[in-house]
Amino acid sequence: MSDDKRTDGGILRWGIKKSLREYVAGPADGQFTVNGSVVPLDVESFGFPATASAYDISTGLGMLRFEGTVEFTGHHGMRVATVTDPWIQITPEGAVLSTVRWPGRAARIVLANLVLGQPTHENGRLAWHNVSATLSTEGGEIFGDVYAAGEALDPISIEVLAN
Repeated sequence: MSDDKRTDGGILRWGIKKSLREYVAGPADGQFTVNGSVVPLDVESFGFPATASAYDISTGLGMLRFEGTVEFTGHHGMRVATVTDPWIQITPEGAVLSTVRWPGRAARIVLANLVLGQPTHENGRLAWHNVSATLSTEGGEIFGDVYAAGEALDPISIEVLAN
Protein backbone atom coordinates (compact mmCIF):
# COMPACT_ATOMS: atom_id res chain seq x y z
CA MET A 1 0.00 0.00 0.00
CA SER A 2 1.44 3.35 -0.96
CA ASP A 3 0.86 6.40 1.23
CA ASP A 4 -0.72 8.34 -1.64
CA LYS A 5 -3.52 5.76 -1.73
CA ARG A 6 -4.45 6.18 1.95
CA THR A 7 -6.21 9.06 3.65
CA ASP A 8 -5.16 10.34 7.06
CA GLY A 9 -8.32 9.11 8.80
CA GLY A 10 -8.48 5.73 7.09
CA ILE A 11 -9.91 4.14 3.98
CA LEU A 12 -12.28 1.47 2.73
CA ARG A 13 -10.85 -0.35 -0.31
CA TRP A 14 -13.48 -2.13 -2.35
CA GLY A 15 -14.04 -3.19 -5.94
CA ILE A 16 -17.77 -3.66 -5.20
CA LYS A 17 -18.43 -6.52 -7.69
CA LYS A 18 -16.08 -7.77 -10.40
CA SER A 19 -18.84 -8.95 -12.74
CA LEU A 20 -20.44 -5.47 -12.49
CA ARG A 21 -17.16 -3.78 -13.43
CA GLU A 22 -16.78 -6.22 -16.36
CA TYR A 23 -20.36 -5.60 -17.51
CA VAL A 24 -19.93 -1.83 -17.44
CA ALA A 25 -16.63 -2.11 -19.33
CA GLY A 26 -18.40 -4.03 -22.14
CA PRO A 27 -20.43 -1.31 -23.91
CA ALA A 28 -18.42 1.36 -25.68
CA ASP A 29 -20.06 4.03 -23.54
CA GLY A 30 -20.10 2.10 -20.25
CA GLN A 31 -18.13 3.69 -17.45
CA PHE A 32 -17.80 4.36 -13.78
CA THR A 33 -17.49 7.80 -12.26
CA VAL A 34 -16.28 8.76 -8.83
CA ASN A 35 -17.52 11.75 -6.86
CA GLY A 36 -16.55 13.31 -3.59
CA SER A 37 -13.32 12.00 -2.15
CA VAL A 38 -13.40 8.53 -3.73
CA VAL A 39 -10.28 7.60 -5.66
CA PRO A 40 -9.83 4.73 -8.11
CA LEU A 41 -6.97 2.77 -6.55
CA ASP A 42 -6.37 0.43 -9.48
CA VAL A 43 -8.49 -1.32 -12.09
CA GLU A 44 -10.09 -3.45 -9.40
CA SER A 45 -10.88 -1.20 -6.44
CA PHE A 46 -11.98 2.19 -5.21
CA GLY A 47 -10.88 4.03 -2.08
CA PHE A 48 -13.60 5.58 0.07
CA PRO A 49 -11.98 7.84 2.71
CA ALA A 50 -13.03 7.51 6.34
CA THR A 51 -15.11 10.18 8.05
CA ALA A 52 -16.36 10.06 11.64
CA SER A 53 -15.92 6.52 12.90
CA ALA A 54 -16.23 4.98 16.33
CA TYR A 55 -15.02 1.48 17.24
CA ASP A 56 -14.77 0.09 20.77
CA ILE A 57 -11.83 -2.30 20.89
CA SER A 58 -13.05 -3.89 24.14
CA THR A 59 -16.50 -4.81 22.78
CA GLY A 60 -15.71 -5.08 19.05
CA LEU A 61 -18.73 -2.87 18.28
CA GLY A 62 -18.96 0.35 16.36
CA MET A 63 -19.78 2.35 13.27
CA LEU A 64 -17.19 2.95 10.56
CA ARG A 65 -18.20 5.70 8.14
CA PHE A 66 -16.75 6.40 4.71
CA GLU A 67 -17.68 8.98 2.11
CA GLY A 68 -17.96 9.44 -1.62
CA THR A 69 -19.81 7.92 -4.55
CA VAL A 70 -19.05 5.43 -7.29
CA GLU A 71 -21.63 5.34 -10.07
CA PHE A 72 -21.70 2.70 -12.78
CA THR A 73 -23.42 3.51 -16.07
CA GLY A 74 -24.04 1.25 -19.03
CA HIS A 75 -25.32 1.60 -22.56
CA HIS A 76 -26.46 5.16 -23.40
CA GLY A 77 -25.64 6.39 -19.89
CA MET A 78 -28.23 4.21 -18.12
CA ARG A 79 -27.44 4.08 -14.39
CA VAL A 80 -26.60 0.50 -13.45
CA ALA A 81 -25.60 0.96 -9.80
CA THR A 82 -24.53 3.63 -7.33
CA VAL A 83 -22.72 3.19 -4.03
CA THR A 84 -22.69 6.33 -1.87
CA ASP A 85 -21.17 6.92 1.56
CA PRO A 86 -20.68 3.30 2.67
CA TRP A 87 -20.98 2.74 6.42
CA ILE A 88 -20.11 -0.41 8.33
CA GLN A 89 -22.14 -1.10 11.43
CA ILE A 90 -20.79 -3.72 13.82
CA THR A 91 -23.29 -5.08 16.35
CA PRO A 92 -23.46 -8.22 18.50
CA GLU A 93 -25.49 -9.79 15.65
CA GLY A 94 -22.77 -9.18 13.05
CA ALA A 95 -21.52 -6.57 10.62
CA VAL A 96 -23.29 -4.95 7.67
CA LEU A 97 -22.35 -2.39 5.05
CA SER A 98 -25.00 0.15 4.15
CA THR A 99 -25.18 2.79 1.43
CA VAL A 100 -27.46 5.68 0.59
CA ARG A 101 -30.54 4.13 -1.02
CA TRP A 102 -30.97 6.80 -3.71
CA PRO A 103 -28.44 9.51 -4.54
CA GLY A 104 -29.37 12.84 -3.00
CA ARG A 105 -31.48 11.33 -0.22
CA ALA A 106 -30.62 10.40 3.35
CA ALA A 107 -32.34 6.99 3.56
CA ARG A 108 -29.91 4.08 3.77
CA ILE A 109 -30.11 0.44 2.68
CA VAL A 110 -28.09 -2.54 3.90
CA LEU A 111 -26.09 -3.57 0.85
CA ALA A 112 -23.90 -6.34 2.25
CA ASN A 113 -23.43 -8.71 5.14
CA LEU A 114 -19.81 -8.89 6.27
CA VAL A 115 -17.62 -11.45 8.03
CA LEU A 116 -15.40 -9.00 9.83
CA GLY A 117 -13.38 -10.78 12.51
CA GLN A 118 -10.97 -8.97 14.81
CA PRO A 119 -8.88 -6.09 13.49
CA THR A 120 -5.12 -5.99 13.45
CA HIS A 121 -3.25 -2.97 14.81
CA GLU A 122 -0.99 -1.38 12.19
CA ASN A 123 0.78 1.98 12.61
CA GLY A 124 -1.86 3.52 14.88
CA ARG A 125 -4.70 2.09 12.79
CA LEU A 126 -7.16 -0.73 13.07
CA ALA A 127 -7.22 -2.83 9.91
CA TRP A 128 -9.36 -5.60 8.49
CA HIS A 129 -8.15 -7.26 5.28
CA ASN A 130 -9.99 -9.47 2.77
CA VAL A 131 -13.31 -9.11 4.55
CA SER A 132 -15.91 -11.40 3.02
CA ALA A 133 -19.00 -9.54 1.75
CA THR A 134 -22.25 -11.06 0.49
CA LEU A 135 -25.25 -9.28 -0.97
CA SER A 136 -28.00 -8.67 1.59
CA THR A 137 -31.66 -9.42 0.88
CA GLU A 138 -32.49 -5.77 0.23
CA GLY A 139 -29.10 -4.90 -1.30
CA GLY A 140 -30.00 -6.34 -4.69
CA GLU A 141 -32.07 -3.20 -5.23
CA ILE A 142 -28.84 -1.20 -5.66
CA PHE A 143 -27.97 -3.41 -8.67
CA GLY A 144 -31.45 -3.44 -10.18
CA ASP A 145 -32.11 -6.88 -8.63
CA VAL A 146 -29.71 -8.52 -11.10
CA TYR A 147 -27.82 -10.32 -8.32
CA ALA A 148 -29.37 -12.64 -5.74
CA ALA A 149 -29.16 -12.28 -1.97
CA GLY A 150 -26.17 -14.18 -0.60
CA GLU A 151 -24.12 -13.72 -3.78
CA ALA A 152 -20.48 -12.87 -3.14
CA LEU A 153 -19.34 -9.29 -3.58
CA ASP A 154 -15.67 -8.30 -3.81
CA PRO A 155 -13.69 -8.59 -0.57
CA ILE A 156 -13.19 -5.39 1.41
CA SER A 157 -10.16 -3.97 3.20
CA ILE A 158 -10.65 -1.35 5.91
CA GLU A 159 -8.35 0.96 7.84
CA VAL A 160 -9.45 3.46 10.48
CA LEU A 161 -7.56 5.36 13.15
CA ALA A 162 -7.32 3.51 16.44
CA ASN A 163 -9.08 5.64 19.07
